Amino acid sequence: ADNAFNSNCNQIDVIGYVWSHVTNETGYVEASGPVCSNSEAFINNEPCVMDRDGHYFVYLCRFWSSNRSWAAMRIATLVHEVTHHTGPSDVTYDRKAMQQLTQ
Repeated sequence: ADNAFNSNCNQIDVIGYVWSHVTNETGYVEASGPVCSNSEAFINNEPCVMDRDGHYFVYLCRFWSSNRSWAAMRIATLVHEVTHHTGPSDVTYDRKAMQQLTQ
């Protein structure tokens, strides 16, 4: 993912990311595109949310696999990124700010 189109891997502490479909809808909204073939995502360097069979893409940065002892962090990253395909976005990573947010 480090060399993917508009990669987020060059940002500090980014382990993985997904492309999301921007919408004005509220509530539960599954990601719906852009749709690519498996090879288009890497050959044409295009952003992809899913392939033509409906399988979602999660882009994992080199940092994700750089330390094998971080198994829990790698699993948490996969769960976190896959969740974005169902609509939620990141609000904050600041622990103090998180404690002030409503559920």
